[in-house]
Amino acid sequence: LEERQDQVPTRGSRNLNLAIAELERRMIQKALDDAMGNQSAAARTLGLTEQSLRYRLRKYDAFAVRRK
Repeated sequence: LEERQDQVPTRGSRNLNLAIAELERRMIQKALDDAMGNQSAAARTLGLTEQSLRYRLRKYDAFAVRRK
């Protein structure tokens, strides 16, 4: 975290859970971009199962809808 402190969102009064969720979302997006959308490859890169990655994708999609 110290090495990546400039990448951790700290705007406003965000709490730790929201900051962790945002970092996780960004990492998943980067892995998917690097894997050209291939969820299996992105999951391997992140050290997740495909099922775990898909759960997180659904979770963050719902989160994005609530924030709008």
